Amino acid sequence: MRLVVHPKPVQHQTMDLPKTDFVESETLTIECTFDQKPDETFEFLKDNQPLITTDNRITTNVDDNTNTYKIVVKDLKPTDEGVYTLKSEHLILDTPHIHVLPSSDKKRPSTTEETSVVEEETEEIIIQPTKPSTIDENEIKIEEEIVEQVRERKMI
Repeated sequence: MRLVVHPKPVQHQTMDLPKTDFVESETLTIECTFDQKPDETFEFLKDNQPLITTDNRITTNVDDNTNTYKIVVKDLKPTDEGVYTLKSEHLILDTPHIHVLPSSDKKRPSTTEETSVVEEETEEIIIQPTKPSTIDENEIKIEEEIVEQVRERKMI
């Protein structure tokens, strides 16, 4: 009798992520949950290289209670672009290529001159007294009337 043993095949799959384009300084979270606890040990990779966990922006977490493997990259930078992988001996789970786009609020050298428009409003009221009128011997009443009211707006 002859026994033929076939090795367990390696399964290679691409994860389905809600988005692959990120803006600088956003956070990337990749989470894989298994129905049961995997028999094998998994390794986190980026572009087929071990993930640098000495970078305090990058954290990895394995939750044995929920069978969840998680990679979190905070404050994304262009150097974080690439393919992230969760790999064991017989299973390779890749993300699509993650793109990190420049932040739109990043200050870029301006080729046009910026102009600030400031509006100034002045109001001038000219008051002219009328003839004094006598109410009684000791009191004099002075009436005033507005002769001209000018409002002016200037662009500075």
